Amino acid sequence: MKYLIHLTALFWAVGSIAAQKPNIIFLMADDLGIGEVECYGFNKNIQTPNLNKMADNGLRFNRFYSQAPVCSPTRFSCYTGRHPFRVGIWSANNSGLRYEEITLPEVLKENGYTSGHFGKWHLGQMVDDPKLGKGTRMNESVPSKNGVDEWFAVHSCVPTWNPYGEKGEKAVESDNAYYHNGVRATENVAGDSSRIIMDRAIPFIRQAVSDKKPFLSYIWFNTPHGPITGNPAWQKTYEPKVGKHWQYYASIADMDKQIGRLRAELRNLKIDDNTLIFFTSDNGPTSCGTAGPYSAGKGHL
Repeated sequence: MKYLIHLTALFWAVGSIAAQKPNIIFLMADDLGIGEVECYGFNKNIQTPNLNKMADNGLRFNRFYSQAPVCSPTRFSCYTGRHPFRVGIWSANNSGLRYEEITLPEVLKENGYTSGHFGKWHLGQMVDDPKLGKGTRMNESVPSKNGVDEWFAVHSCVPTWNPYGEKGEKAVESDNAYYHNGVRATENVAGDSSRIIMDRAIPFIRQAVSDKKPFLSYIWFNTPHGPITGNPAWQKTYEPKVGKHWQYYASIADMDKQIGRLRAELRNLKIDDNTLIFFTSDNGPTSCGTAGPYSAGKGHL
C-alpha cells in the first residue's frame, strides 16, 4: 500500500507539472564555436559565467548536432522540426519558411501559448520594403504569418556593436534594419546588439506573465557573426590575451551578460522553475572562432 501511495503521488506531481504548461526559450548564437563557451574547457581566454551556471545546473550536450552547417537551414529546423532539405532550403539566403509548414508557434498557440521572436530571422523576407538587401533573395515569410504574436527581428547579420552607428542614426536608411511587428525600428538600436534584442524580449515575457499565458520565445543573437565590432568596455580584459581579436570576445561576453540578465528576470518573475531554456549555435565557427577539438567550422559538415 505504501508503494502504491508513492506511485500515486508521483503521477499527481507529473500531472501537475504538465498542467502548468512550461514556458520555453530558445537561445541561439550565430556562428559560435564550441570553443567559445567556457564550460566546455577548450578556450582559456573566454569568460562566459552565465552560460557556465546554466551548464552546471542543467544539461550540457556533448553529442548534439545542428541540421546544417549554415544558418537558414538550421533555423528552419528549429521552427518546424523537419530537415530543411525536405522543403528546399539548401543554404543561407535561399528560399524561405513556407506558410504551409506547421511551425512550433502554431502548434503551441493551439495549446494556449503566446509566441515571440527576437533577433535574427533569416527565414524569409519579413517586410515588403524596397530598401532591403539580402532579404530580397528569399521568399516572403513574415513571423506573424508563422504563428508568432510579437516579433523584433532583422533579416541577417548586423555589426555586433553599434550596428547602425554610435547613435543608431543609420537605422533609418539601412537595407538590413530591425523591424518591430513590421515597423522599422529606429530607437534604441545603438550599443550591444545582444542588449538591443533582449530589451524587446523581456517586455514580451513580462506581458505573458501578466496575462497568465505560457510563452514560447525565440531569442536569436547576432553574436558573434561578422561584422565583428566590440564593446570598448571589454578591451582591457581581452586585448592582452587575444590581441586584435578582442572585439570578437567582447561580443560573446556581452551576449553572456544578457543571458544572465534574462535568467535574473525569470527569477524575479518567479517563473524560473517552470521555464525551459535551450542554448545552442546555428552552426560551427568562422572568423577567429574555434571548434575546439573538432575539425573545420561553418560550411563544413
